[in-house]
Parts: sequence; C-alpha cells; structure tokens
Amino acid sequence: MINTKTLFSSFLMGSALLCLNADLAHAYLDPGTGGYVINSVMAVVAGAIVSLKVYWGRISFWFQSKFNKK
Repeated sequence: MINTKTLFSSFLMGSALLCLNADLAHAYLDPGTGGYVINSVMAVVAGAIVSLKVYWGRISFWFQSKFNKK
C-alpha cells in the first residue's frame, strides 16, 4: 500500500526542484494582467463566502459540539 504522506512529499520535492531549475522566462505582462489577477482574487473570495454560507450550519454545529461540553 502506498503511503500518501510519502507520495505527497515526493510530489512537493519534485515540483520544488523543477521550479528551482527554471531558466529566465522573459515574459511580458500586459496591462490586462492586473485586471485578470484582481478578478481571480475576487472570484476566490466570493467562492469562499458562498461556501461558508452554504455550510454554516455544519460549521456552527461542530463548534457547538466542541465547546459546549457539559
């Protein structure tokens, strides 16, 4: 059976080695890149808020069960 911790750490180590071995990119960032980044961040924040709202009952029940022990 494959240990998932070992597999995950091997994946992270391989990814880090590939990133450290990269050459110069010589990339161009046009003015629309800033808008794309802002829209992406807003989408992530909106998704997190909607997920929190959808699962709020489960989250509050979990906290109540952990902290209201009598």
